[in-house]
Parts: sequence; structure tokens; C-alpha cells
Amino acid sequence: MHRYRLLPLLLCLGSVQPPVRAGTAPPPSLTPATCQVLAPELAGGHYTGPCLHGLAHGEGTVELPGTAQATYRGAFEHGQRTGTGLMRYPNGDTYVGQWQLDQRTGEGQYTYGAASPWAGDRYEGQWLDNRFHGQGRYTWSTGDSYQGPWLAGQQAGPATPSQIRRQAHMTALEEQLPGTDHRVCPVGAPTPAHGPARVTAMLGDRLQLQIHPEASPTWHLAALWRPCTGERSPH
Repeated sequence: MHRYRLLPLLLCLGSVQPPVRAGTAPPPSLTPATCQVLAPELAGGHYTGPCLHGLAHGEGTVELPGTAQATYRGAFEHGQRTGTGLMRYPNGDTYVGQWQLDQRTGEGQYTYGAASPWAGDRYEGQWLDNRFHGQGRYTWSTGDSYQGPWLAGQQAGPATPSQIRRQAHMTALEEQLPGTDHRVCPVGAPTPAHGPARVTAMLGDRLQLQIHPEASPTWHLAALWRPCTGERSPH
């Protein structure tokens, strides 16, 4: 069984509200002030929806304050996400699919957000206890994909040709760039318009790069970059 360098683990919408006729008041909230949602990642959020014995139960929504905070819209049972729902994480990742006792379990799709090292990648398939498990497809931002078995978050089938090429490229990069603060350029662009990028971190098959001095570092697929020279970037 092959085990490839693993990607970290790191939407069904809630019920549509009926229209309200002009001149009529909206129905009262079904949410008592004491209704609780048990997931720690949703702690402090505002819950709207039905309640049973003081716990969220039925189709509801949790919104946390701030534009980059976690939100959930979907099914609850006794305060836990159970059924189908959409979860949006603080870094922009989203999961839509089935839940069981606050765990991603069943069929679902996970898309990595812009702030993630794996931005643009997605997984569609089976889950168990928040990990890829069963049959599923992982698609990279480049468009190539692996489809096959997963076991407890690990790829259980053979690596694809694209994965093998990316792994070889990353191994060569690690040998040429033994640490961070080195310069890299895009593959196939010997003189990039924006100048060389500075490596600030390495993770799996990704590089965190400072492309513009005034911008924050961002994550990129390492296979798209190569060393510019053997020189270190200035501090």
C-alpha cells in the first residue's frame, strides 16, 4: 500500500425561509436565549433555529462575529451538528456534506480557502471522524487529481504520475534550499516581472512566499517554482 505525503485535513444549505407578505410581521424566533450549540469551534456564536431541552435541534444557523469567522448552516441534534450542513472556517475553508456528532462523517466536499496552504484544492468523497476515509477524489488547484481509497486520512492507493513529479521536484528544492530566506522564480519564467520571491516557510509540497515586499506571504504549489540563483535573499 502506498502512502504519499499527505495533505492536511486540516455545502448543503439550510432551509429556505418562506416569504413574508407585505404588511405582516415576521414569525417570532424559535431560539430561546438559553439554547446551546456544543461545538467548541462555534462557541460564542449567535444561534438561530429550533431548540429542544436547551440544545439546538433541527435546521439552524450559527454566526460568529467578524467577517472572517466560522459559520454553520444546517442540521443539529441535541446541540451537535448531525445530518447535512455547510461549515465555513475562519481561514475560508468550507465543508458541505454529512455530519455525525459534530464530526465530518459520511459524504462531503471540502474546499481549501485562500488563507490555507492548500488554497484551491478540494476533496470530494467519504469521511470518518473528520478524516478522508473510504473512496474519494482529491483535486489540486492545477486540475490534476487522485481518485481512489483513503484510510484514516492517508492516501491508500498508488501515487499519480503528477504526484510523483511534484514529490521529485520538492525533494530537489529542499536539497537546493536547505532553509528559508532563499529566492525562487516561477518555472518557465527566467526573469519574472515582479522579481524573485523569498521563501518564508515550506510545508509538504507547498512554499510560503513573500512575492511583494509590502504584501503578506502567501502559499504556492512548490512545483511551480525553482531556485533563481544560489544566492540568499537580502534581509
